[in-house]
Amino acid sequence: MKALCSQFILLWMQQGQSFVQVLQNEGAKSLYRGLTPALMRSVLYGGLHLGLYEPSKYVCDLAFESNNILMKIAFFGALATALTNPSEVLKVRLQMNQNSSRGPIEE
Repeated sequence: MKALCSQFILLWMQQGQSFVQVLQNEGAKSLYRGLTPALMRSVLYGGLHLGLYEPSKYVCDLAFESNNILMKIAFFGALATALTNPSEVLKVRLQMNQNSSRGPIEE
């Protein structure tokens, strides 16, 4: 337990140092790189979760003849993830683009 606690503290300190280093080297604006696609992905993913839940219940009942709630959750979660994957790829690429001179809104 003591070793796990010390590893956690070390990881926390490394993250803090990385945060400070990014602020010093790239400025506060760089912390918001990829904000637009991240928000877009979150809105799409959340909306799909809400919107696909009811229809996926019926699809699971018809296709799998199952009333298992875990199967229904897995089904619409997988569908929402598959539909929002392109925005996830876009988000990661924009966040990794260090040559971008545009702000978070122009991405």
